Amino acid sequence: MGKRGRFAKVSKKEKTMDQLLDFTGNIAAALGILVCLVAGASRLTGSYYVLGYEAITLFTGGIALMVMACLAKLHRLSAT
Repeated sequence: MGKRGRFAKVSKKEKTMDQLLDFTGNIAAALGILVCLVAGASRLTGSYYVLGYEAITLFTGGIALMVMACLAKLHRLSAT
């Protein structure tokens, strides 16, 4: 399972995994941005809680989702 060369054949399984990593990275990034925006907007309106959770907790969760997205994209890029 080493690094693929520039002109190496890519199996269907590897292509599917690459697509899955791309999709996962995109979804995690979108959710992370959305969660951070909701937490930030809540804090700007003066509310400390969103649906029973502290806004800072949601903000931290949004950051974690964006980091996960970055790691998925990085793994995808380093594998090619």
